[in-house]
Amino acid sequence: MTVPDRIRKSEPSEASALGTTKSRADSYQLTGNGVTLGSGGLSASGASGFILGPSASTVSMPITLGTAQTWHILGTYEGHFYGELPFNLTLDSGLSGPGALTTDLSGDVRGELQLAGDNEIGPVAIDGNGGADGDGDLRLPASGKLNASNGNAVTVNGGRLSATGAAVGPLTSTGGTVSVGATSAPAGSLTAPSARFDATSEVDFSVADIGSTPGTDYGQLTSTEAVDLGGAALSIDTFDGCAGVPVGSTYTLVSTTGSLSGRFTGTAANGTTVIAACQGATTEQPFRVDYNETGSPQTVTATALTPLVTTQTLLIQASTSSSPSSPLPVTNQPVTVIAELDAGVGVPSGTFSFAEGGNAIPGCSSLPVVASLDASYAASCRVSSISTAQTVAPVSAPQTVVGRR
Repeated sequence: MTVPDRIRKSEPSEASALGTTKSRADSYQLTGNGVTLGSGGLSASGASGFILGPSASTVSMPITLGTAQTWHILGTYEGHFYGELPFNLTLDSGLSGPGALTTDLSGDVRGELQLAGDNEIGPVAIDGNGGADGDGDLRLPASGKLNASNGNAVTVNGGRLSATGAAVGPLTSTGGTVSVGATSAPAGSLTAPSARFDATSEVDFSVADIGSTPGTDYGQLTSTEAVDLGGAALSIDTFDGCAGVPVGSTYTLVSTTGSLSGRFTGTAANGTTVIAACQGATTEQPFRVDYNETGSPQTVTATALTPLVTTQTLLIQASTSSSPSSPLPVTNQPVTVIAELDAGVGVPSGTFSFAEGGNAIPGCSSLPVVASLDASYAASCRVSSISTAQTVAPVSAPQTVVGRR
């Protein structure tokens, strides 16, 4: 191993004769001459003890992998105030050498490894589920490369590969997650000579702006050889929650000049179907997914449809306040409760349900949403008797809800 000629850190630290550093702060930086790593590999984790947030450290020296090895990148647990704290290690001077690399990101707290520049090494395996804090993540920033020139394989096994304008070698995912692009412009894309996914994998695409340029406004997976979707799950993240994507916008998520086979899970074999992004939100953004498997390029596209308003339960909460200008609450009297929806989200679909104190009100479940003369939409229910004067509030925004007596 070549000893680094300089070690810079954010706080006093302990440096070994081999040029490594153990920082007592929440970050550190190593710079110097190149090093060659043997089978012992590399282990890195965030600082322990009382720290103020996630750790982020940088190694700014060329690293050569002399033989096959495993790198362990782990977050830490700070139980006093912050709980689980991810750890990010950035290598910004590139990797080289014949050694195969396995990245172990499977700790209880997420570890993140970011590889900038050109990294040409042996086959790469991204392992780990990242524990309760989410998938461990190998990140490739803009212009990042991982085996893009030497053609060695990149395999995602339970961890996550995130790319925002990067290129990799032949890509395989078995139970992993591949994230393409970011929700801030430019989104960036991912280029691989071939890509193969299985039914336990997930592919996430991000939309960053209202335009239609791949790599700038949204993330795209591009290839020159075979792409097999293999029944992987499809996810689309949008830049402005679920309200910013113009209806009719079409995004070419996958494009290959080779062959396209397989489907994303739940999508129709004959071409079109509807999926929803922002699932679980008050408004969901549906997309129609189309497959083009003839000619060149062969593509997968997603077209934004009119947003959907999902089924919501409205909680009727007790209110006993009064003022000199208003009468005291009236109890045990009929009341009509109305949920008015903001028409700005488009024509809503789905139903509404009403509850009092968390308990469903008989006859007030799964009510249709009806258009009114002023182009708004509402669901209403006549309640024969409520135990006390009530106000109506939604479970979550952005619905506008009012109560009427």
